[in-house]
Parts: sequence; C-alpha cells; structure tokens
Amino acid sequence: MPKQFKSLLLVFALGLLLGWAGGTFSLPEPKATRAHLPSKAISIVDKAHRLISENDILAFREIDKDPSFNLGGLYLFVLSADGENIYHGADRTRVGENYATKVDAKNRPYGQSFIRDVSPSGVWHAYQTKNTASGYDEWKLTFARQTHQGHIVASGIYAGDVR
Repeated sequence: MPKQFKSLLLVFALGLLLGWAGGTFSLPEPKATRAHLPSKAISIVDKAHRLISENDILAFREIDKDPSFNLGGLYLFVLSADGENIYHGADRTRVGENYATKVDAKNRPYGQSFIRDVSPSGVWHAYQTKNTASGYDEWKLTFARQTHQGHIVASGIYAGDVR
C-alpha cells in the first residue's frame, strides 16, 4: 500500500474516531505556496481597489469581514493621496502614519517615491525593511494601485517569500 494512502487512511480513521467521540476534526488550511505570493498580492490589491473605487472608505467594513484580505504576512493597507495610512489590515496602530516620511532599514527614503510613482494600473515597489517576524533586514516588494479618489491600495511581501 502506498505511503500517502496509508497516511490518508490514518487521517480518515482519526476523523471518524473523533467524530464518534463527539469531538471535532478538520484539516488545516493549506498555506499559500511561495510561488503564488506575488499573484496573491496583486489579487488582494485588485479586489480592494474595485471595492474602494465603488464605495470609498465605506468599503473598509466589507474588507474587515473578508479574511482573504489578511493572509498572515500578506495583508492589505491603504494610504490617502498624500501618504497618510488610513487602513492597515495587520496592524491598526499603523493607521495615521505618514508614508511620505518613511525610510528603509538603511535610512534611505522610499515613502515619497512610493506615493509619487503609483498608478491606476499598479506598480511594484522594492525597499529594505526590518522583518519583525525574523528580526532581519529584508527586501519587501509591495504592489500598489491608485483609485480615482486618490487612495493608494497596496499589499506587500518579503522578497524571501518569493523563492
């Protein structure tokens, strides 16, 4: 009997046993594969761009209810046209921060170009930042699009996650 089939059979039997004993059993959600993270960032931005273009900031209520906008390290954030963070899916304490004054881990300014170079069709930005999970300086890639209202809708990934 193939090893994968034995494992599947064991999981199935365990599920039946837990179900019979009154417990619950579910398999964990599969994690996003690294190769799909850039396309997921684009997908998150495109979906939010559409919602915000149609409903302005009222879309944030709908976005908050939808788990597809915050996939662990892959999350949505929105800036005003002048760079103020008006929505952050992973860390609400970042709302109000001004991206125009942001500098990277090497103290090089990147915020002004992030705001200046955005377009309605979308653009990728790269900058070096401190990865709070690993504690190391890493390159971050962020995809951003601008709505007709001027909002900058963005989602980023660490370059190490693209491997």
